[in-house]
Amino acid sequence: MQGEREWRCTGCGKLLGMRRGERLHIRFARSHEYVVGLPATGVCRGCGTLNEQASGARTTTLDAAARL
Repeated sequence: MQGEREWRCTGCGKLLGMRRGERLHIRFARSHEYVVGLPATGVCRGCGTLNEQASGARTTTLDAAARL
């Protein structure tokens, strides 16, 4: 699909979701599927890094101290 980009964890590279314009498609496990608007924040199930997907193309990572 055109205009689709991967949202990957900045800590381990695990795929967190697919970005389609200003929406984020997140799927995990068997029946958990979400389409959310931006900005979005998610914790990687692989390494525990807190990742943020903002409007525009910017992706950021918050360190462990910011999670508390």
